[in-house]
Order: sequence, then C-alpha cells, then structure tokens
Amino acid sequence: MSGEKGLSRIAGFPVRFLMRSYRHLATVRTEKRLPAGPDTIDLLLYASLNLVPIVALFFVPFSWQGIVALLGMNIVGIIGSEVADHRYFSHRPFKTSRWGKYFLAFCSGIVFQDSLFHWATDHKAHHRFSDNQDEYADRDPHNSTKGFFYSFCGWLLMRSPHRDDLNAKRQRGRGLYEDRLLNMLQFLPFLWLCLFGILTGLYFFGGWTAIVYGIVGLIVLPSLDMFLVNSVGHGHGPGWLHTRDYDNGDRSTNVALLGFIGSGVGWHNNHHAFPWSARSGLERWQLDKAWLIIRCMEYCGIVRDVRQPTEEQKRLKKDKAMAKTTGTERSEA
Repeated sequence: MSGEKGLSRIAGFPVRFLMRSYRHLATVRTEKRLPAGPDTIDLLLYASLNLVPIVALFFVPFSWQGIVALLGMNIVGIIGSEVADHRYFSHRPFKTSRWGKYFLAFCSGIVFQDSLFHWATDHKAHHRFSDNQDEYADRDPHNSTKGFFYSFCGWLLMRSPHRDDLNAKRQRGRGLYEDRLLNMLQFLPFLWLCLFGILTGLYFFGGWTAIVYGIVGLIVLPSLDMFLVNSVGHGHGPGWLHTRDYDNGDRSTNVALLGFIGSGVGWHNNHHAFPWSARSGLERWQLDKAWLIIRCMEYCGIVRDVRQPTEEQKRLKKDKAMAKTTGTERSEA
C-alpha cells in the first residue's frame, strides 16, 4: 500500500508542479501570505528553463541551423523581455493598438520571466525604491546593496512580503490586472503548449541542435541579460566596467559590454535617468537592439508615439549632475 502511495505521489508531481507554478506566476497569485524562505517552485522553474539548456549545449553538434534558431528566437526573447515587459508594460514609452498589446503580452509570456503583471509591478517598485538602504530597502525587489547574488537571481528564489503584497501590486498595475484577456495570455499551461509548438517547429527546422540553441536565445539569454543588469548594472563588478552619465540618486551605471552583447538594457544609467524613454542607448554609438526593434515596429505601424529624450533634456540632466558633483566637492574642501 505504501508503495502504491509513493508511485501516486511521483506520478502526480508534474501536475502539482505545473499548477503550483501557475499559482505563483500568474496574476491570480494567492492572497495568503507565504512563509519567508526559499521558494522551491521558482528554484525548480528557473533551473529547468535556464540551466538545462546551457548544459545541453555541450551534448548537441554545432550547426548553422542552430545559429539561425538562436538569433531568430533571441529577437523574440528581446521583444518579450525588454520591449514588452520592461519598456512597454512597465514604462509605456510608446503606444500600440489593442492587438499590438496582446502580441507583446504573448511574447512576454513565452520568455518565462514571471507574468507581465508581476514583472511590471516589481519593476515599478524597483524604480521607486532603487537601492534604498533605509527602512524602505526591502521594497526594491532586487536591491543591489544586499549583494551580488541577491540582486543577480537570489531575489527571485526568496519569498518577500512586499513582492507577495497583491493589493499594493494592484495599485501599481491597475490596467494590467483588470485586463482579463491579457491575463489569459499569461496562463501557464497555455504557454507550455505554445512552447511545445515552438520546439516542434525548431526540431523540423534543425533537429535537437535547433531546439537547444533556440531555447538559449528565447529564454536563457534574456534572463541572463536581466540578471546581469540588476547586479552588474547597479555597481557590482570591477570599476572599469561602469560609467555614469547621470546622477539618479541610485547605483545604476552604464555597462558598455552588457549594452553591446545584450538587448540594450545595459545602458542602465541612461534608463534610470529617462525611464519613460523607448531608447536606452541614448548616444549614437550605444547599440540598443530593443530600440532598433521598436523602430522597426514603428515603421510597420505596430507602435506609435514613440518617446525619447531631446538633446536639451539630456544636457540639462547632465548639467544638474555636474552641478551636484561640484557642490559636493566644494563642501568637502
């Protein structure tokens, strides 16, 4: 009898895992306060979606179809993570149609970085309480003053009373919470089904190599981009990596290496100076792939009224930072 119970528990684990992960990731997260400590479900989800494809890279042969799959899926990943979750749903730097919004929501879902409701509301809290060290320190979800690992990925693996405060999140993300179709596009079983369809297409395109490379481009690289900007983009790492054009009252920096190889979010000091801007690489030489995608979407009529700071706004912001620095130096002298 005990053996049958054991088999039943093992057989039922995938279903429990799927539904518990859905309750955690979707906007209908339970009102019940969860106990503090590690979040086992998130640990399993992020490990399976990010570490397994990296390990699998060493077990599949190289192919040019794999490279094409990686680059193509990475464009979708940048749209889902950076264009949708970060720039549009968190800051609204451009407008789009109702169906354009749902397209962005779908792309957001298939990169598996939490539901867009939690992504956007967590990010709004980050900007409001960025790198605080006072009594509001815990309100910045990935506060970089708590160390590299915490801001890199540790914050996702630990429960927090502020991240789980659904009432506060409803206030920060009213338009997202009320849109039921938007939330249906974040329904996790639906997203797993869509991912299965993508994997099937990749298999017919280039076999297992295309599947592994494609998942790295779609899920792993956007997640790594996010992990690095939350940590390295907030002052962690050697000093030569960091530049700061604007004094934003936080630890945000521009990391050129991350800016060039990532989606463009590496120009993080620029982003914190002008969070409402659709463009983070504000100088001509600052490569911003997400901005290039937004420009293409604007050209195709998918988005409109795209905002970015004028040269005058950038100059005034820099002058203000310089005046503050000069005043500090004088007071120290």
